[in-house]
Amino acid sequence: MGLYDRDYLRDEDDSSWTRGRSMVVNLIIANVAVYLLDQLSAATPGGGRWLSDLLSLRVGTLTVPWEWWRFLTCGFAHAPDDIMHILFNMIALYFFGRDVEAVYGPKEFLRVYLTSIVLGAVVWAGVEALQGANPQTRMLGASGAVSTVLALFACHFPNRTILLGMFLPVPAWAAVGLMFIGDILTATGATHSNVAAAVHITGFVFGFIYYRTGWNLGRVLPNWSRTVKLRRSKLKLHDPGREPQDTRSFEARVDAALEKVLRSGEASLTAEERKLLEEASRRYQARRR
Repeated sequence: MGLYDRDYLRDEDDSSWTRGRSMVVNLIIANVAVYLLDQLSAATPGGGRWLSDLLSLRVGTLTVPWEWWRFLTCGFAHAPDDIMHILFNMIALYFFGRDVEAVYGPKEFLRVYLTSIVLGAVVWAGVEALQGANPQTRMLGASGAVSTVLALFACHFPNRTILLGMFLPVPAWAAVGLMFIGDILTATGATHSNVAAAVHITGFVFGFIYYRTGWNLGRVLPNWSRTVKLRRSKLKLHDPGREPQDTRSFEARVDAALEKVLRSGEASLTAEERKLLEEASRRYQARRR
């Protein structure tokens, strides 16, 4: 695999609309924009708002294929009458998402975030349907994706201190573990809450499995932007087997450093490994010019 094929280098593409901002900030902007627009939209008979009602997921959506877009849009809508719903989600996304994005890069972070929204929504609707819930029962919010972000943060930075309940300092692994247990208790009926526990649980589990398996959704999902660029520029992918030995050795060391980042976080890199990744980035930028 050549240097220009690597995800962490492709994410430096300066043609993206996200240039100059992190993906976390862009997601927060999108969620807040939807919330504000919802506040300006018409009120519904049930006391809600038109926009969040439109974007929300229903249990009955499972059997209505032309409304399956709701499995994604529900993750960008929040309770219009409870500002704490969006506030807590966006605070968690900001403080924990930035470190996770630094590990995976903005594009892979976005893929993971959106995938977790859809997975959580599908599982929630399926569980509710099996339990005989009203087909019009609604679900909305980004907490499923935020749960995935929290799980990945705890996996990469298990000993970082988190203030549980804003006052109790505990390591990240313990804080996220307690959150997971709380959602399990809610899902089993041991505690009562209107929180969609199945969404949270799905997010936590997906994040943990993603970390343990070393998945890269960029290698699973089609990268249409890169395909179009290659066609437009009529580039030929070179044969890695014909690269000079020193280039293959350099790339092998870069791969090893990246694997270390994924496994233990950026803080685990030695000074030499940091210089190696900086050199890889410089080579990529030189190739682009």
